[in-house]
Amino acid sequence: MNKISKIMILISLSLFFAMPVVAQVVSAPDDILNEKREAIRNEVRDIKQSATQEMNEARQEIRIESKEAVQKLRQEFQSRLEEANTLRERKQNEFKEKIENKREEVKNKIQAEREELKQNLQKIKDERKKEIVVRIADNINALNERILKHFSDVLAHLESVLSKIASRADKAAANGRDITAVQTAINDANKEITVSRAAIEAQAAKTYEITVNAEDALKQDVGKARQLLHSDLVAVREAVFAAREAVKKAAQALYQISGIDSLELPEEPTATSTPAE
Repeated sequence: MNKISKIMILISLSLFFAMPVVAQVVSAPDDILNEKREAIRNEVRDIKQSATQEMNEARQEIRIESKEAVQKLRQEFQSRLEEANTLRERKQNEFKEKIENKREEVKNKIQAEREELKQNLQKIKDERKKEIVVRIADNINALNERILKHFSDVLAHLESVLSKIASRADKAAANGRDITAVQTAINDANKEITVSRAAIEAQAAKTYEITVNAEDALKQDVGKARQLLHSDLVAVREAVFAAREAVKKAAQALYQISGIDSLELPEEPTATSTPAE
């Protein structure tokens, strides 16, 4: 039972016990009757004023408690949002650093393989064919780097979208909505993003060396390197695609929540005055 309910019961009881007094003065003389009536009116007025004051104080306490609860909720939400953004940025920076380190390591390997390719091409008499093969080898490794950068940018975008989904899910939870399905989908999406990062990191360490056998087999030798790159990039693309689909499912789960587009954090209660009786 809350404080306001207790006050209302107190008023009822006070009036109940005042009734016998009223009954006692019915048969009294007029002057005594008037005096007692005035005393009763004063007593009832005092009871009502006291009860009104206590009710106003109780309402004020409830408003203060509600305001503090909302402020705490907003602070916790902001703290979780900042932590999530900090964690996301830290993971992205760590991932970028790993990829950059891989690229630096691979550059030396690519240069060594390029020099070895030139040596192996000495058996080829056609100078034009030699130049084409070297240029294709350079293009294959450059394409690998370019496509991986694109996939990395896609993952960064997916993480940003997922962060927004999580933020809106928190607002829904603050409004009493069930976000179990959304949270499960968010967790699944994070796992797929982690898998995609690992696939990109592993692919960044790869190089594609063209093994020269004979002049009449140059086309096949070059084709083997191209096909290997294609197969590897398809595998990475599938991992990134799986991450994208997982984020899409998280968004779909979010929009299953009723009224999600209009949900915001609860507003702080505004102070209102209650007129005295």
